[in-house]
Amino acid sequence: MLSQGIYTAFILLMIFIALFSYLNTRFIKLPASIGILVLSLGCSLLLLFTGKWFPSLSVKMQSVLNTVNFSDLLMHVMLSFLLFAGGLHVERENFRKNIVSIITFASISVVLSTFITGILVYMLTHWLGMDIPLIYCLIFGALISPTDPIAVSSILRHSSLAKGLQAKLAGESLLNDGVGIVLFIGLVEIAEKGVASFRWWEVGWLFLREAGGGILWGVLIGFACVFLLKTIDNYKTEIFITIAFVMGGYFLAEKMDVSGALSMVIAGMITGNTTRFKAMSETTQDYLLKFWELIDELLNALLFLLIGLEMLVVPVTGNLLLIGLVSYCAVVLSRWLSVLIPCFFLDRKYPLEKGAVKMLTWCALRGGISIALALSLTDNDHGTTLVAIAYTVVVLSILLQGSTIGILLKQIKR
Repeated sequence: MLSQGIYTAFILLMIFIALFSYLNTRFIKLPASIGILVLSLGCSLLLLFTGKWFPSLSVKMQSVLNTVNFSDLLMHVMLSFLLFAGGLHVERENFRKNIVSIITFASISVVLSTFITGILVYMLTHWLGMDIPLIYCLIFGALISPTDPIAVSSILRHSSLAKGLQAKLAGESLLNDGVGIVLFIGLVEIAEKGVASFRWWEVGWLFLREAGGGILWGVLIGFACVFLLKTIDNYKTEIFITIAFVMGGYFLAEKMDVSGALSMVIAGMITGNTTRFKAMSETTQDYLLKFWELIDELLNALLFLLIGLEMLVVPVTGNLLLIGLVSYCAVVLSRWLSVLIPCFFLDRKYPLEKGAVKMLTWCALRGGISIALALSLTDNDHGTTLVAIAYTVVVLSILLQGSTIGILLKQIKR
């Protein structure tokens, strides 16, 4: 039986989603995700401000948020649906044309950004008087460097970027989690065991198992899903089948210790590009795509709502806020360098679009996955600090970059 606390939390969150969506659509008119984040941040600030006079309000909301484990909810429940929905809308031809750039940005750029960010944050935090070891700064670099597929796809859906740039950004954000998570796990193990007892071949095996296994598993379940969809013509049953493959496929991926994130992306791409033309009637295609678009929008709204409300439980002090601000600058600079260096070589054989470096830098939003990874470190000595810094960077990334992408795009088109 569903516990009363979880049920109450679910009701309150759905009420907030409906209310904030209405207020944003009716009055604020920002992109849906940013609007909900702004309103949820405002709600959190209001609760914190009025906590002196009405402490029960903020305590009750904190109790609701503690009932909902943000990290588990995102990584083990929401992520599979969001990534499958993202992969479902990737156009195979655009992806294929930009595959070299996508793989480069999803691998080399992530590694470069991890180490550049880690070194810069280490220097800045020591300059500000906070003694965070280099290894933990590198861990922060690993969890913050991958661009968030959920935040990026949410913003790209409402932009007029060139198709090539959209393909590069969307493809990179969908694929780079595998590299980032492997780096994150490897660096956490070094921090726990020490460099002397760590074996670098273990990183190679971890990457091969997670990324390679995830891709192979995604191909398998993607084509298995397509095979079943081809044998019937009933949109209700076909939607049920895709849900079952997403939930079951992600669950089994975690049990096999392969990347569930990559498997969902690959399965979504195969299902979307194959069934759209070969295995579905027009009626089924229309229902299926609209169903997954609705799931995508609902879970995006829930994710950005939770990010805003997490302010109530994330310990962001004045000192940590300052470190978060300078760390955000370091993250943006690192992203620019990690894109600029590969682009210098890519542009010789694969000409890039006008303003590609600027757009690839500024459109690289961070989101809930970074917060979820940081929250997995809360038992560590420096975990609470990294959570606060990651939270500040994510919020600034979505608010500042997400709301000004249109302005930058207009300047580039001039």
